[in-house]
Amino acid sequence: VLISVGSLVELKGFHRILPILPRLRERFPGLRYLIVGGGTTQGDMSGTLRAMTTELGLEDCVVFCGPQPPEQLKWYYSAADLFVSATSYEGWANVLLEGMACGLPAVTTNVGGNPQVVCRKELGAIVPYWDAGAFEATVVDALHADWDRSAIMAYARDNSWDARVARQIAEYRQVLSRWAAASPSRADVAAALPAPAGLPSAQVKMPGKHS
Repeated sequence: VLISVGSLVELKGFHRILPILPRLRERFPGLRYLIVGGGTTQGDMSGTLRAMTTELGLEDCVVFCGPQPPEQLKWYYSAADLFVSATSYEGWANVLLEGMACGLPAVTTNVGGNPQVVCRKELGAIVPYWDAGAFEATVVDALHADWDRSAIMAYARDNSWDARVARQIAEYRQVLSRWAAASPSRADVAAALPAPAGLPSAQVKMPGKHS
C-alpha cells in the first residue's frame, strides 16, 4: 500500500505518480494507492486525477480518501507500507515526518528541504526531479526492503515540534552570545532582552505504527 497526503494541486505531483502504477502492479498485483487530500484555493486536480485513474484502468487500485482532519491521518498512514511524494516544491515537509511517525519510509523528490528530512538511507530515498523511471525503480526497491520501522519512528520523535523549536531557540541564543561578545555595548543590549517564553506543549501527538 502506497500513500500520498497533501493538497490536490499540481506542485504536489499526484499526477506524476499515477502513470507509473500500471507497471508497479505488474510486480505487485495487489497494489493499492491511497490519495489523502482535497482541493484548495490554489487549485483542485481531483477531477483530473480521477479521469487519469479511469484512463489508466486503476479504479481498483487508487483510493481517493478525501481531506482528513489531522487527528485521523494516523489511521491512513498506519494502513500503508510506503509514503510517496513526487512534489516539485517543498520547504520542510512535515507530511514526511507524519508518515515516519507511523513507521513509514519515504520516497520523494530532490527538491527543497526533502533531502534534509529524508537525510539517511534508513529513512527512505531521494529521487531526482523528475525522473519517472528512477522513481518507479526506487519504489520497487523500497517495497522489497526490510525497514527498521522503530528507528524511523524514533527519528520522527526526535524531530517533533517541541524538539525542533528548542533547537532553534538554542541556535538563536548562540548567535546572540557571539554578537554580544563582539562589543561591550552589545552585551548590555543582549542583557536587556527579555527571556524567551516557555515552549508550548505539543499540539500534535506522533502516533506509533497501528496505534
